[in-house]
Amino acid sequence: MSSIGMTILAVLSGAASLVLIAVSTNDAMMYIAALVGVYAQATGPLMRGFMSSLATPDQQGAVFSVIDLSEVVSTGVFTMVGGLLYEVTLAIFRGFVFIAFAVALLAVAAALFIAKRLHDRRAE
Repeated sequence: MSSIGMTILAVLSGAASLVLIAVSTNDAMMYIAALVGVYAQATGPLMRGFMSSLATPDQQGAVFSVIDLSEVVSTGVFTMVGGLLYEVTLAIFRGFVFIAFAVALLAVAAALFIAKRLHDRRAE
């Protein structure tokens, strides 16, 4: 399996875990969600590996800088947005914020799939 294929699998693992967290009603379901999402921890290293394979050796520093910057910014933004979204939707559905983040991860998976298709076409 290619590195981008493994990255897509890791992102989908994270999305599935978030959906399970959203609908969990007991401790056992939370443990299952953790098991389903364990591969999501590999997303960062896999993404770095894929992105670095697309860059020339003299562009590696710039690639890793952009990746690190995007991780820091997205963590800050999603933390604030998640907190606000949780407060707003708490009375409606407690797990909504996890569903919203799962949808965001599905968008990332779709973008990665498109990137994989484009990468495969260029390789032909």
